[in-house]
Amino acid sequence: MPNILKEMNTNVNLLLVDDDKFHLNIFANKLSYLKFNQIRIASTIKEAIDAIYDQTPDLIITDFYLENGKSALDIFRGLQIPFPIPTIVISTYYNHDVLNQIREINLVDFLPKNASDFEIEKSIILNLNRNEHIQKLTILNDFFLVKSGRYLKKIVIDNIEYITVDGKYLKIFADGSFYMIRSTLNDFIARLPSNFIKMHQSYIVNLNFIQSVNLDENIVNFKVGNAPFSRTFKKLLLSKYFIS
Repeated sequence: MPNILKEMNTNVNLLLVDDDKFHLNIFANKLSYLKFNQIRIASTIKEAIDAIYDQTPDLIITDFYLENGKSALDIFRGLQIPFPIPTIVISTYYNHDVLNQIREINLVDFLPKNASDFEIEKSIILNLNRNEHIQKLTILNDFFLVKSGRYLKKIVIDNIEYITVDGKYLKIFADGSFYMIRSTLNDFIARLPSNFIKMHQSYIVNLNFIQSVNLDENIVNFKVGNAPFSRTFKKLLLSKYFIS
């Protein structure tokens, strides 16, 4: 059986959920054989939720029917995350009632439990690629677009106050709200104008929004909130912007 994507597989974080530990381990071994080696497993809804909060997966693969009469929907109800996680549901029972119920989650595919290795790998790769395409930024002159629910939200670059790292994502603070995108700090700052500076390994700041700087505690203050900065940023700030 051909391996569709040899290099990408090692960099994908997958979460497998099934209350049947026997089938869970079989499926995990199958994915390991397909060279997906960053796999977390959960046999209960609580374990699944804890795993999501601990390290947001790139993709969730879950049985629909879980323990004590609950379903995959119970994983997502009340889950406080700023963006949907693409989910593949695997179940023996494939009917319209199940499909109608799972519309409220970010379902990307529905596979039978007897799906072949090729079908499983194809579904994972295609849906990861689709999600990556949705998350990518589209830079348009002085603004860019990010996905927000069913809409694309326009973010004016000059309105961005600061940006922080949140796992594999960046949290962008602008116009009194925050938005999540999938990117690295270094890749993102390369797209920004010169008034944006990386002031810490986890922060990018728009110099136009700095209200004050605490040199003793190495903290930058904004209208709302503050952020730490490195010694390198401190030297840059003093040498380039300080007037004695």
